[in-house]
Amino acid sequence: PTHTTPRTLSQVLVASLGEERATSEPPPSRLHEDLSMWHLDQTLLSERISYAPWFPTDVEFVPRFADTDRLDRIRWRLPPSLTGLIDAHLPHPGYSVQYWPSVRALFGSLEGVAGEDSAWADAYAAEFG
Repeated sequence: PTHTTPRTLSQVLVASLGEERATSEPPPSRLHEDLSMWHLDQTLLSERISYAPWFPTDVEFVPRFADTDRLDRIRWRLPPSLTGLIDAHLPHPGYSVQYWPSVRALFGSLEGVAGEDSAWADAYAAEFG
């Protein structure tokens, strides 16, 4: 970070969006049109992580190859192996009847998520799908 002390959430919002936008509520239909708003969660999390006592000495930085290292909702297809993948941008809404079978299959492929551990996901999909 370029500053020396952690900033408050309000300070980060104003620095990222400007005073007017940081204090107003955009219409939901416009959230995806504004990339600074779209990536705001990453900005806020990065801000907090940068001040953690373990950063950056105890962090393993993973090189990214966005065209080949993630499952992407635009070209959604669950491969037979997840080797080499480090990210997934799920189709929307992932809990829908159309997408849930493949999203659930992805969960089942992840170590530590399969079986009883993912009962929460099945309940969520059943409630909202």
